[in-house]
Amino acid sequence: LRERFKLLGKGEDIQQAIASYKLAIQVFQETDNQELLANCSYFLKKALLEGGFYTEAIRRLQSYQEIYQQQKDIANLALTLFELARLYHLTGRLEQARLCFKDSLRLFRRLQEPEKIAAATTALGNLEIQIGKITQGCNHLKEAQKFYQEHDNTERLAEIDYLLQQLQPT
Repeated sequence: LRERFKLLGKGEDIQQAIASYKLAIQVFQETDNQELLANCSYFLKKALLEGGFYTEAIRRLQSYQEIYQQQKDIANLALTLFELARLYHLTGRLEQARLCFKDSLRLFRRLQEPEKIAAATTALGNLEIQIGKITQGCNHLKEAQKFYQEHDNTERLAEIDYLLQQLQPT
């Protein structure tokens, strides 16, 4: 079964992968194995994205968001909000994306997750620039820039430096 999921996850047959992941989720819900359920849910979301089923991916993430809020599972809630924000951004729901990025950033800060803070700050900065909130976007990018400088992440730093240079008046 595990090998079949690996093959399905590589785009061999995305429709079958989605159906298999949904079935596996039902089974894991009955066994109450949260780790397997979380892993399977992640791969289902990935398959839905790969297949272009954005609406269903959003709907599922929204349901996970509700579950994690009820369980007060801040770590998974933060990740879910971040994924929702990325999907909203991808589908042009920019204000919803902005709100979810801000919420995920707030939770990542509360959890003291520096790498995730930097990722959310970068994504939020990019989005704010896209919607015309240049000052806010630059501030967020500069915050992420500091993190990437301190952690010697040259790839991410180059992306941010490029964006900030493009925004400088000529």
